[in-house]
Amino acid sequence: MRPVSKKRAATLAERERVREHVLERDGGCVFWLTAHGERGRTEWIEGDLVGAPTACDWGALAVHEVIQRSVRPGSELEPDLCVTLCQRHHAWCHEHIAEATRLGLLAASWDFDKFKEGRRL
Repeated sequence: MRPVSKKRAATLAERERVREHVLERDGGCVFWLTAHGERGRTEWIEGDLVGAPTACDWGALAVHEVIQRSVRPGSELEPDLCVTLCQRHHAWCHEHIAEATRLGLLAASWDFDKFKEGRRL
């Protein structure tokens, strides 16, 4: 059995190009820019950021899919659906789904049209 399917292998080079583009575009972790509304709409309420790491882990950056590929296959290949997060904030988003959704760091598949129109959540 192949360790990586032919279909997945074909997307790896494209995923790496998207990853490099998003890392360059964002210039680092965008968690606090997003929390303060500097990257578009944010509807967080007091208490949403409880437990959120106050400092970034600048040594380890991840390209995070706002609309996850498990929800929208191929989202990892669309730069507009991705943001850069440090590992600490990336983990926080997946541990605090409701809060990350209000911040615009996670979205549902039906929010895709908002991204197509060039709007951030």
